[in-house]
Amino acid sequence: MSDGKSSGSNDLDIWDDIFQEVRRLFLDTAPLIYYVEKHPAYAKYLRPVFDRIDKGLLNAFTSPITLASLRLPPTVMLFSPTIRT
Repeated sequence: MSDGKSSGSNDLDIWDDIFQEVRRLFLDTAPLIYYVEKHPAYAKYLRPVFDRIDKGLLNAFTSPITLASLRLPPTVMLFSPTIRT
């Protein structure tokens, strides 16, 4: 595990310990959007997760609601009459 020191790329090495025994992972909407849109604060933390998925080390799944949300343009979601803010 990490020794608590911040050392740039070593901050991402913590994923090796976290995912050591993880084989299945549920992905909600936010991480998928952050990864696809290359969010400046979060994408670097998600890259190792998606690398593991690409290599077959993790089986990822999500919900039909998340898939439907990702298919809608943001403006449609924002102005949908069924969504109240």
